[in-house]
Amino acid sequence: MEQILATIQVFVIASLLIRPLECVVITGNNGTQGHKGWGIQESIIQRDTPEYFALLRTDYKFRAQDPIYYEIEILIDSCRESIKTGGLGDGCCFDTNRAACQDYSSVNAGQDLQLAYFQNAHINTCKGTPFEDDPNCGTYIEIHRKGEKQVLADVQLADEYINGFRTINIATHALCVGKYELWWVVRTRSGPYVQKQKEFYVSRPSCPAPPQQDEAAEEEAAFELIPSAPAGPPGSFSPNLRCG
Repeated sequence: MEQILATIQVFVIASLLIRPLECVVITGNNGTQGHKGWGIQESIIQRDTPEYFALLRTDYKFRAQDPIYYEIEILIDSCRESIKTGGLGDGCCFDTNRAACQDYSSVNAGQDLQLAYFQNAHINTCKGTPFEDDPNCGTYIEIHRKGEKQVLADVQLADEYINGFRTINIATHALCVGKYELWWVVRTRSGPYVQKQKEFYVSRPSCPAPPQQDEAAEEEAAFELIPSAPAGPPGSFSPNLRCG
């Protein structure tokens, strides 16, 4: 009887130890959350980190979309001027046509930048598939320095079918003054396909300046100190001086 009770206690303790704690909350790249399995409540991969960008494939294939088949459009800072928004603020370009939206070629970098996007066809997503949380699957808008493949920021497009323009924010805190491009990228098992590129310019802020020396130290370094000859007894002349 004692052995049976001891065995039951072991099983009870083991079940308490291995009991699942919480449902895993996996945050997708578009900010949506899904519940899968059991474990700790946290994202597996944090977006906008060096670890995240290191996972992205950069073997790009450039296939500019022919507007005869379908149209892709990206607008930059689409609700910048409040007067033009008609009181709608940041929602001025959501589910609207082009007339309600703004577009600019020069921006100031900051925490994020509003983009408006439109495609008059199905937008590829990986929702509901085994690759739903794979950062190399789905449709994204990426920021690149002009002519470079390194991804500086990205945002996933989660809506498959849209009626008019949709707005979304993309991080720009890592950008400094210079020329950049927005890339419309479809990430697939055979690699990322670039279907549209749009250039823009970041006018501020400038990159941090290299560390500067203290002004007093700079002035001291600018002059070479020459030691003077030792002073002689009173009334004597310095050996370095000559009288005419």
